[in-house]
Amino acid sequence: MRLPGWSGWRKHTVQTDRFGPWVPPVSVTCCAERLWPYLRGVPKCRHSLALESDYTTRTATIGAALSGVYDYDSYEFHPELAFSYGKTWIGNVGFTGTAYGLVDNTLSLDAGSVSIANLTFRPEVIIPMDATRTASFAPRLICEQVKTAVTREECGGGAEFGLNSTSEDELTNLSAKIIADRVGNSTRTGLQLNFEHRF
Repeated sequence: MRLPGWSGWRKHTVQTDRFGPWVPPVSVTCCAERLWPYLRGVPKCRHSLALESDYTTRTATIGAALSGVYDYDSYEFHPELAFSYGKTWIGNVGFTGTAYGLVDNTLSLDAGSVSIANLTFRPEVIIPMDATRTASFAPRLICEQVKTAVTREECGGGAEFGLNSTSEDELTNLSAKIIADRVGNSTRTGLQLNFEHRF
């Protein structure tokens, strides 16, 4: 975010206090020769502007998946096609700016909304290791659309590896999964651990 009439930038990162189910961090880089009209009466800026904000967001998500199970002699094949869509409304965010001991609480930014649509195809192969343990592998094909003020559409792929163990009485289950994806210029990795015991 750059305020009109500002120049001579230097890096300074500010994090806001926040509330709500999902709030993106706010990063501000600024040092201006003059703050007016945002902070009136200050001719020059030799310090960074500190911004604080408390705001809430609203988020809605929806998703669906189509999957199948094919049982072969030495393994199982589980293809899955999944779609998800989520949108977060941020709206108008008010800020309180502080510099040189002066405070201006009239600053605001209309952040609008962010929506993400995701389509994933993952054909999973599950291989039994013994009577109670299995290993799994699935390549992942992903297409994603992110819409803010502009729309970005990218596709990529990745893979996931998993291990699953079930007790002999089938009351306890422990599973672990590692996921790594590359979509556009971003790399995403994740670790999932799940423990389940039925009484």
